[in-house]
Amino acid sequence: MASFLDRVSLDLIGPRMFKGNTHYILVIIDTATRFLVTRVIQSKEAQVITDAFAQGFVAYFGVPRQVYVDNGSEFEGAFAAFITKVLRVDIVKSPPYVPRSNGINESSHKALESQIAKINADSPNDSYELLVALATYTHNATPHAATGLAPMTP
Repeated sequence: MASFLDRVSLDLIGPRMFKGNTHYILVIIDTATRFLVTRVIQSKEAQVITDAFAQGFVAYFGVPRQVYVDNGSEFEGAFAAFITKVLRVDIVKSPPYVPRSNGINESSHKALESQIAKINADSPNDSYELLVALATYTHNATPHAATGLAPMTP
């Protein structure tokens, strides 16, 4: 049975415009527990994603055993070098042009964006970072259909 940190999946949402600024959301999800970590970033350059993953996930939860990504160029170069050479972790790439192969991550996007829109409607003055953080919390506090548990359940 899979456990926390066996495999994490990374993907991007965006670009999205919010109050005149362009944002991306780095979506990191543990595939066993469905625990979600998000980071709002300003570009999808490999180094930006590397920094966001290291600071927003690895620093808090540790090194996963495997990283699953799509074939986006943002997951090449500095990012791939960091994962394979620094963390010494295998990268598994989804087949080209088959987004459903990263379905666990992809399916979180619609729910996350829907929750962001709902929170923004209630609190239109909040920053994009706060909206994303609150939507992420909502995901992690809600039981997931596949596991029957909220990802934050101890």
